[in-house]
Amino acid sequence: MPTTISVPYKELYDGLTESIDKSTVQATKKYLVNWSDRWQFARDMAGKAVRVGNNQIVRTVPYQYPDNRNLFAVGLSMESAV
Repeated sequence: MPTTISVPYKELYDGLTESIDKSTVQATKKYLVNWSDRWQFARDMAGKAVRVGNNQIVRTVPYQYPDNRNLFAVGLSMESAV
């Protein structure tokens, strides 16, 4: 199941980085989100697993990088813009 971001956010292009070496492909993106929504945004980006009924687990994958669908969010850092 794809990631759904449930709070308003803005994608920032300043500070976008991508790198590749022999064994790693990596991208770093910045987003602007209301400070009061930061923890929900982090949970949405990380994905989750939810138990449904007695024997079923529904998994939402972490955020996928739009330019390379093989890259998933594995970390998140936050800072105040004020």
